[in-house]
Amino acid sequence: MTSSEIRRDFHVHTNFSDGYSSPEELIKFGIEKNIEQICFTDHYSFFKPAITDENFNLYLDTIQNLKKKYSKKIQIFIGIEVDTSSIEDFDHLGHYPWDLILFEYVFGLPNWYEIFSKVKRFTSKFPSKNVGFAHTRFSRLTHAKFEEVMNVIQQYGLIIELNTGYQNYLDPWFNYMDDQNKFSVGSDAHSLEQLGNINGGISFLKRRNISIDRIIEL
Repeated sequence: MTSSEIRRDFHVHTNFSDGYSSPEELIKFGIEKNIEQICFTDHYSFFKPAITDENFNLYLDTIQNLKKKYSKKIQIFIGIEVDTSSIEDFDHLGHYPWDLILFEYVFGLPNWYEIFSKVKRFTSKFPSKNVGFAHTRFSRLTHAKFEEVMNVIQQYGLIIELNTGYQNYLDPWFNYMDDQNKFSVGSDAHSLEQLGNINGGISFLKRRNISIDRIIEL
């Protein structure tokens, strides 16, 4: 697999949260751009426009129906981006059929270790789920804590997102990433024009001589 064959975007927002376009509008635009795989990851948060417990099923049903409708043209996946600065209890999320769960802000918060431990427990409880960290940066960590965190991430198969919108891979700690890690690539698109922009993440892997085979499939 070459970098030119990576035609996926695993971080996309719709008007179910703070995106400007409907899921179907994004799918149609993605097909026009020859994107082969798209994962919707709308926000789950109390602090910003987001899906809620009350409309999870509507969100899931809407995208499941579109998945069937466009199955011959594009692969569609259903994800969620969990705002750990506002959501304290997220174990119930494991009972929904998400293809990808991204936790955001984990390492930027003063109580990051507590949140990280919750994510680890969640992953242990729901081992079949694809779980990762959205546009995370590790700059708050000391050398010792970074090594501890990375050992856990690798042990539990947690995913580190390379987010072109946030350019989080410019964090100096990313210089220590290697083929022991699993990555996802996403644009963090909130508009049609941003969809499919994963070039920053791909460029990071090339600079670090990390195989693009480390990018996850869903």
